[in-house]
Amino acid sequence: MDPLTTPFQDSSLAFLRGIRSIVASHHRAAHSGVFKSLVTPPRLTRRSIPRIVPSTGPFAHFINLLNGLPPIPHFLENREVYEECVESLAPFLSLVEEQDDTRTEALELLLCFLEWQAFCPAKFVALVNTHDPIALVLLAYFYATAGSVLSESKSRWWWWQSKPSYMVQAIDEYLGSAWTVWMDWPRAAVQKL
Repeated sequence: MDPLTTPFQDSSLAFLRGIRSIVASHHRAAHSGVFKSLVTPPRLTRRSIPRIVPSTGPFAHFINLLNGLPPIPHFLENREVYEECVESLAPFLSLVEEQDDTRTEALELLLCFLEWQAFCPAKFVALVNTHDPIALVLLAYFYATAGSVLSESKSRWWWWQSKPSYMVQAIDEYLGSAWTVWMDWPRAAVQKL
């Protein structure tokens, strides 16, 4: 694969953020109906998703890698965005580690993942669009997490069936060997799907 071409484009980020702004501009749709969750900030607590920041697992691995970065201006400028995004993913990352059957209903979880994309910071979307390597790794973490958590139900949504694996593989190939350690967890997670 040619590393100078982008083999993927995550249109979901732009699409869900766009829907959110359209729905928000129509008062009736914004306060009732099927799109309400896209204009209301996520309420993960009502969906039984833990609000615990894990001290082990993929979240801790990512934070350790982030803390080990050299003080390169670009990474320092965007560190807050990286931290905000990984912290908002932390509850989902802790679900991947759970092995019991007490998980929230699959449709509720799917809505949570769609909300995460709709509410992620605009600066994160801009970083993804400029192929910032850490933002792409975060996107891979998102897809690996979503694929793992929803793996038993993914056949219910035809458009979701292969997207997590495809996105992680495409990001991994695009970033190449320089980011192998960063991509270890997402790669391992989608290999289990």
